[in-house]
Amino acid sequence: MASAALAPTEIRDGLWKRYREAYSVAGSIVSFGKLVQQIAAGLAALILLVSLITGIIGDNWFLCGIGVVSAIIVGGGGWISGIIIMAQGQIVQSVIDTAVNTSPLLDNPSKAQFLGVDTNKEPELGIWTGLKKEVITPSD
Repeated sequence: MASAALAPTEIRDGLWKRYREAYSVAGSIVSFGKLVQQIAAGLAALILLVSLITGIIGDNWFLCGIGVVSAIIVGGGGWISGIIIMAQGQIVQSVIDTAVNTSPLLDNPSKAQFLGVDTNKEPELGIWTGLKKEVITPSD
């Protein structure tokens, strides 16, 4: 079976550049989601600290309770927003993985290299690591 002809080097180089830029954008989206989570956690901690100080020093426990509830809402809402943003970035990464994997213009070693798959390494078996690796052949 003959393999598909590879694209000229200029086209493959253009694909590599396009895929690298796309992965960079997807990684930036994931990083932004993490930043949103960190900012939300910081704001929630700040609101909680201020409300506790208000409750202790000002002896205003009602205002302290409102601050605690606000901290939970801000922190939880921001954390969930960060998760949603990170999920969008990971979806973009998986779409790019699919585009690389199904590209007729790249050969298999190029695809494996771009996706970060080490073709010389045996696959990890997880919990099955200690098992013997024997080839089972059917008997006649």
